[in-house]
Amino acid sequence: MTRITDYSQHNTMVSYLMRSAESQAKTEEMIASGKKINSFADIPGDTGVLLSAKRVEANLQQYTRTSNEIMNRIGLQDIQLIEMEALGDDVRQLVTQTVATGSSLNFHEELDGIFQRLTSLLNSSVDGKYIYSGTRSDIPPVNISTLDELAALATVDLAFDNNTLKQAVNIDDNERVEFGILASDIATDLFQKIKDIKAYHDGTGGPFLGSLTETQSDYLSSTVQDLIDADNIITGFTASNGRAARQVEQAVARHEKSETFVKTFIGNIEDADLAEAVSKLSMNQLQSEATAKVIGQLNRISLLDYI
Repeated sequence: MTRITDYSQHNTMVSYLMRSAESQAKTEEMIASGKKINSFADIPGDTGVLLSAKRVEANLQQYTRTSNEIMNRIGLQDIQLIEMEALGDDVRQLVTQTVATGSSLNFHEELDGIFQRLTSLLNSSVDGKYIYSGTRSDIPPVNISTLDELAALATVDLAFDNNTLKQAVNIDDNERVEFGILASDIATDLFQKIKDIKAYHDGTGGPFLGSLTETQSDYLSSTVQDLIDADNIITGFTASNGRAARQVEQAVARHEKSETFVKTFIGNIEDADLAEAVSKLSMNQLQSEATAKVIGQLNRISLLDYI
């Protein structure tokens, strides 16, 4: 015989409806956030693994940011070192041209102009920090700017205020790159050769004001190889700067590859499958509608229907 519904049946259906509504709410939140977990309590067995993976991801991201910042710095240094090389070559060309023409007209002025451009580059700064000062980045590394100031120094070393500590940074847990270059390392030899020419100009051999004497021509010719050697020192720093750039580029490539792997690993733990979530939401809605319909039918059943 047909059994009439009782209070227990009604409560059971209401419980089903509440669970379905709760499941639907969680699924809607999953779709909105794209995550299948809201807290570590949702994945007690994977909490440690997920935390470790997130720490690795954070470290990789920090190394990538640092490496990209250093790449910008190295790129700027590359441009400036190439220009310094060109200025060193300008000194050589000025000397050889003067010897070739036999005229030293404007020689001193042109040499002074080259020297001022060189000191300006060596005193370059970014965000108020001097690039070639070592770790003493709050002061300009070169304290002179003209030939007269250079000539007044007892030694060339006194022209430089940079310290001897080259800037370096970790670009990986076990890898450190030295990217800093010191003004004194770059330009001491070139400054010395220019100082020597200036001293000759100011001394008994000079001045260079018009037609060269044979003695002046011989002297200038003797400086050419020294100027080439001094310029080659700058070329060497350009090359080492390029090697540092390559080292950082390789580190960035490794970090980006590792980040992709770690992100995928983390995503497998916490990211929702949206297609599956949408399907589940649709099922939850159907269940809720069916349960609500049954409850409605139960509420309408009366003993009078069976009398």
